[in-house]
Amino acid sequence: MKLWLRCFARLYPAAWRARYGREFEALLDDLRPSWRDLWDIIYGAFLMQLSTPAAYWKLGAVTAVLGAILATGWSFTLPRRYVSTVVMRMDPQPTDSAFHQLSSIQQEVLSRRSLSELIQRPGLDLYRDERKGHPLEDIIQGMRSRDIRIQALTTFPGRDSIAFRIEFAHSDPAKAQAVAAALADKFTSAPGLEVLDRANLPTSAVSPNPLRIAIFGLAAGFALGLTIAFFRRLFRDRAWARAPYFRYALACGALLAIVSGFASYAIADRYVSTAVLRLYPPDPARLNQLQQEVFSRSNLARIIQRPQLDLYRRQRQHDPLEDIVEQMRRDISVHSAGGPLPAFTVQFEYPDRFKSQAVVRELVTSFIQANFAHPGGKMVLEVLDPASLPAAPAFPNRLTFVALGLAAGIPIGLLIAFIRRSPPSDPSLPARMSASPV
Repeated sequence: MKLWLRCFARLYPAAWRARYGREFEALLDDLRPSWRDLWDIIYGAFLMQLSTPAAYWKLGAVTAVLGAILATGWSFTLPRRYVSTVVMRMDPQPTDSAFHQLSSIQQEVLSRRSLSELIQRPGLDLYRDERKGHPLEDIIQGMRSRDIRIQALTTFPGRDSIAFRIEFAHSDPAKAQAVAAALADKFTSAPGLEVLDRANLPTSAVSPNPLRIAIFGLAAGFALGLTIAFFRRLFRDRAWARAPYFRYALACGALLAIVSGFASYAIADRYVSTAVLRLYPPDPARLNQLQQEVFSRSNLARIIQRPQLDLYRRQRQHDPLEDIVEQMRRDISVHSAGGPLPAFTVQFEYPDRFKSQAVVRELVTSFIQANFAHPGGKMVLEVLDPASLPAAPAFPNRLTFVALGLAAGIPIGLLIAFIRRSPPSDPSLPARMSASPV
């Protein structure tokens, strides 16, 4: 045991060992060591190392190593994601372009009916655990937006052909390959498509990346170590007792952060449902005309007053319908979806997630009807992604409320500390000075 004590005693700073080394050796000769003594020596060496001028770097290095170890261990608890890839080529029919035909086929392959059949196919049995606690609609939406990726690669000059890649990610590499092959089969059921590179069996996971997570843990641990060293020195030197600004800023920031966090729960949640549409061939003027018809007062008033929806019930009790229509227009947003296929999104924000989805469906139907009845020639309006059922509210972001409360509380605390530290004015001072003898 004494040998271990002498080994761990070398963890003390060199200046300390040069000054107290002999006394420590003499103490060890007279000591009957125990495991508690061993812990006291290790803990004392740690505290002494933190008292040196290089304490910041030492503590930062220790916490950086610990952070890297913890982050690496945590990365091995995360589910692995394997990606299988299929490369295909499409030779379009003479009557249409490659992008248009690819968009139509993609819409059919990624439809609810098609993905539902894949998920529930006995040979695949996808998302078994998720299906026990979530509706199938949410699982299909997650599969479509998170696990499936279709990306155009290149076009072939003179042939109007297009090559594209299909990717599917899953925690089981065999299922990732099987689903990617099944998606390719669904595509090849249409004329003019062929497989250039069949679905591969992934041998390594694309995520998580243990090295990247370890580097992040290293950086976070180092920053945490520097912060601990700073506050430890601040409180050890009792500088905080002479720094009321720091105390008031910290107290007010923490108080307002807590109040803001609780206040965010008093705000009604708002959900956003989204649908993706595509007008072919692209025509901004035609799209603008369709938006004017869909978002007209008469159409929005019809949607608001539908008995199945009954939107803005409380506002309609005391506000005119014209104001309600303007409110609905503010809750609707249309944006360009980007990507290789020009498209646009239609979104509606409402406190009820089911009504949010139902309104987006109504708006999509209105777009289709307005395009069909438009006298300006035949144009195709496709629904690339139907109205989604939002699983989580888009507002309020409670973490943002806490951060804003903290940011607002710090300057308020500094102002309070400044007011309290300002010397009080004595109104009797001028009178005493004038009455004093010269």
